[in-house]
Amino acid sequence: MLNGQKVPASLEDKSWGRREWLLGVAAGVSLLSLFIAVSISEVGKLKGALWPAAPAFLLWTALALILSYILRAWRLAVVMDARLSLGIAQVAFLHNLLNALLPIKLGELSLPLLIRRYQGDGLAKGLGVLIVIRALDVLGLLGWASILLLAQGHPGTNFARWLGFAGLMVTVGVLTILIGVGHYFRQRPAVDATLARWPKIQQIWRDLGAGLAGLSSARLGRAVLLSLLIWILITAAFHTAALAFGVAAPFMTTTLATASATLAFMLPINGLASLGPPQLAWAGVLAALGEGWESSLVAATVTQLIALIVMGFLVAPYQLISARTTAQLSQSGLIQDRNRG
Repeated sequence: MLNGQKVPASLEDKSWGRREWLLGVAAGVSLLSLFIAVSISEVGKLKGALWPAAPAFLLWTALALILSYILRAWRLAVVMDARLSLGIAQVAFLHNLLNALLPIKLGELSLPLLIRRYQGDGLAKGLGVLIVIRALDVLGLLGWASILLLAQGHPGTNFARWLGFAGLMVTVGVLTILIGVGHYFRQRPAVDATLARWPKIQQIWRDLGAGLAGLSSARLGRAVLLSLLIWILITAAFHTAALAFGVAAPFMTTTLATASATLAFMLPINGLASLGPPQLAWAGVLAALGEGWESSLVAATVTQLIALIVMGFLVAPYQLISARTTAQLSQSGLIQDRNRG
C-alpha cells in the first residue's frame, strides 16, 4: 500500500514477474556454472578436495576480508569528504552485500540509494561517488598486479616486467583522468550557468559534480592507497583459502587469478550470491598455470561463502540496533509526532 492506497494488482504482478525473471537468470547462470565445473572435474578429486587440508588458514581468509571491508568503508568516507561513521560504514557494508546477492549487477545501483537514505544526498551525487569508487578499484587491482609483475626477480621474466610496466602506465592514465575530472567539476560555473534554463537538469549536474568535484590530489592519494591495500587484502584472502585446500600457488599466480575472477564478477550477468563465473575464472587461471582444478574451484567457492558470512556479520548488528531503535521510537509516539510535524 502507498499512503493508505492499495497498489493495483497489475503492477504487483509485473513487479513480481521481473523479480522472477531476474532470479531465474541468476539461478540459470549458477546452475550452468555448476554443470561446467562438475563436467570438467574428476569426481574422486573433487570429493577429496571438499575438506580443507589446513583449515586454520581460513581464519586468515576471514580476517583479510573483514579488514578489506573496513577499508572500503574508510575509502567511501574519504571519497565523500566525510568522517568515517557508523552510517558511512553501513552504506559500504550494505552495498557490498547487495552487490554480491542481487542478480544482473543490480546491487551496484544500491550505492546511490543507500547514500541518499543514510546521508541525505541526491542520487546523482551517489552515482558520481559510485563512478569514483569503481575507478579506484581498477587502480588498486591493476596497480597491485603491476607492482608484483615488476618485482619478479628470476630469469626469463622480461615479458612479465613489460606487462607490469604497461599496467602501471594504464594505472597512471586512469589516475590522470580522475584528477582531470575532479578539476573539471571544480571549474564548472560556465556549464552550470548554461543549464540554468533547465533547473532539474542543472540540479542533477550539480549533484553529480558534488560526487566528483571532491577529488583533490590529497584525498585522491589517500583513496588510491586505501584501494591498493584493499586489493592486497582481497588477494591475501584468496591466497590463504588456496593454502587451506592444499593449493600452494605463488602469490603472483593467485593475484592473476583474483584479477580474472574480478573481471568475471564485473560481467552484467552473475549467478545467485555471485556464485558461478568468478569461481570458474579463478580456478581456471590456476589450473592453466599448473595447479589442481578441483582444489582451486573449492577454494574459490569457499572464499565467496566466507565473504557472504563476513558481510552479513558486519551488516547485522547495525540493522538490529536500527530496527530496535525505530520500534522504540514508534512505541513512544515520537515517529508519529515527527510525521505530523
